[in-house]
Amino acid sequence: MKKLFILSISAIMLASCSNESNESKETSENTTEQSTEESINKNEASSDSEKNSNEEDADEKEKDDEKEKIKDAKALYEKIKEKSAAVDSYTTEVTTTTISGEEEFVTKMNTEVGKENNSITTLEMQEQQLKLLTFDDKLVAEIEGGNFIDITDDSNLPKGITDVQTYEEVVEANEYLKDGDIKEVDGKYEVTVKFDNKEDFKKMLDSVNSGMKSMVDSAMENIEDVNGEVKYVINDEFMLESANTDSKLTVKQGEESVKLTSKSDIKYSNHGEVGTIEIPDKAKNAKSKEQLMKDQESSPEEPKDSSTKEESKEESKEEKNN
Repeated sequence: MKKLFILSISAIMLASCSNESNESKETSENTTEQSTEESINKNEASSDSEKNSNEEDADEKEKDDEKEKIKDAKALYEKIKEKSAAVDSYTTEVTTTTISGEEEFVTKMNTEVGKENNSITTLEMQEQQLKLLTFDDKLVAEIEGGNFIDITDDSNLPKGITDVQTYEEVVEANEYLKDGDIKEVDGKYEVTVKFDNKEDFKKMLDSVNSGMKSMVDSAMENIEDVNGEVKYVINDEFMLESANTDSKLTVKQGEESVKLTSKSDIKYSNHGEVGTIEIPDKAKNAKSKEQLMKDQESSPEEPKDSSTKEESKEESKEEKNN
């Protein structure tokens, strides 16, 4: 301000001089205006810089707070649960390998769950493949020739197998990960939960095989001892990406105890991207095995071919003439 005041006084003193002094006055006034504008701009720039700096500090603080929360498995689970509500479809791929001595048994099960909570599952085991469709509380199997059979009430199937779970329900079932140890690896989060007793093992099975509780309960009856771990991987969008289990079991078979190793690799993908699963009309109208057998029993004998009937008439006519 002092500099601007001196410049103003100088301009007034030079006003009574020659024409050249008028030019000096204009120059002085321009300088004054320029200096004032520069000063304002500097103040504004300083204010904007301070504002941006404060915003950046707030963002960094928020990120630091988030990172601090993510270090806790319980807080991570709550974040996963929060995000799961917006996911209306998903895909799972499950590969389970069971080893007993030198024998190895592998099953693969890939499932797509659509927006209407319909699902298509492809099951592979012992070099055989089976396709299952779940909709409207029905379970329908596709058989040879593109035909379908309703197996909803098959007594050999575990209870709850027709219950299609939303992704949110899957996350709720995986609450078991809250008890794990968390670490960050390549921008993703790994949570490892170890177990060394039947109770914790059952919790793990219920979480990664949600919807199959009756089957899990049945399997638990013959387990004598168990230990192992399950490792969950959560991506940077807080979506479940995989759950890998590694278990060593002692199982009672008759009068003997058999040691088994079981490993499962479960992958979750296509969160919210599956879309609508169209169910074929043949599947919607599928009959049960019992119904098909009844239909076959009650169906009348096929009529003879018309040409056969004519031949029979001619033979009868000839016999009469003779």
